[in-house]
Amino acid sequence: MSAIRVVVVDDEPLARRRIVRLLEDREGFELAGEFDSGRKAALAIPEIDPDLLFLDVQMPEMGGFEVLESLSRSRPPVVIFVTAYNHYAVRAFEVHALDYIMKPFDDDRFDEALVHARAQLRMESGDSLRRRLDAVVRALHSGGGEETATVPAPAAGWIERLVVRSQDHAWFVRVSDIEWIEAADYNVRIHTAAQTYTTRETLSGLAEQLDPRRFVRVHRSTIVNLDHVREIQPYFHGAYILVLQNGTEVRLSRARRHAFEEALGQTL
Repeated sequence: MSAIRVVVVDDEPLARRRIVRLLEDREGFELAGEFDSGRKAALAIPEIDPDLLFLDVQMPEMGGFEVLESLSRSRPPVVIFVTAYNHYAVRAFEVHALDYIMKPFDDDRFDEALVHARAQLRMESGDSLRRRLDAVVRALHSGGGEETATVPAPAAGWIERLVVRSQDHAWFVRVSDIEWIEAADYNVRIHTAAQTYTTRETLSGLAEQLDPRRFVRVHRSTIVNLDHVREIQPYFHGAYILVLQNGTEVRLSRARRHAFEEALGQTL
């Protein structure tokens, strides 16, 4: 398979250089261009025609969403947003199943985003990706993104059963039986009362398939099923500990608190 051609757009030199440096250490990716402004990127991207775009959301003169609007609608690249945006905008990315990395980010989160990008490039049509890009741009342009704080009602797209595959087995897991999910290196562990399943999936990819009114990402590496949360205990610096029905303790990070409150329907 040919290398995935990547363009990096970020007006912050340190952030841009970090992405470039991380890409250089990953096999299968080729840096096709880097830009310190949205305007420069918008002019160059059509000619470069990259497969993957790391795109800063907030830039002077021309932000990330304006860059997207300027691009051809026929073959959009897969986009990983780079953002220090507020929780409402982050929720918009999650609702529309678009990937993002929050500044500052670590190597594990970067690698998770790359795994997700590879999967999108293999499976997703240009039309499908364009529709989701258009949806998040519309949401964030209207009212600063705050309307996206409302989690959508369940749709036919939310799965009720999950097929978990290993090398020689395939298990059917009822989604309602899932208590919590955690990232583990390049795998994901799915915990039910009866068994823990390990699969080579990404946490972001799995979250796309689950009803966000029930399954909430409470930490960079953790998703919980609200139906299995027994109590909430205050922790340090605005974080909380979620105690599940089986006694498992999961940390709710300060950065994820607002999304949790959203799904819960009340403030902590």
